[in-house]
Amino acid sequence: MKKKLKVKVKNLKIDDKFFSEGLDMQCNKVLVECKLIEYHGLDKYVVEKEGYTVLLDGNENAYI
Repeated sequence: MKKKLKVKVKNLKIDDKFFSEGLDMQCNKVLVECKLIEYHGLDKYVVEKEGYTVLLDGNENAYI
């Protein structure tokens, strides 16, 4: 798998697709595909993550 560039969520633009860290069923670290939906204020971002809408902090790591 190609090495991904690590950036912060706050450096992405609306509709950007990226990967975020997550856990699988055995609690192993995996990268999950995400899409930035909107800025929510106070350094919080609305993100679609595997069909779910979640709120991420702008300082969370994103991999592109």
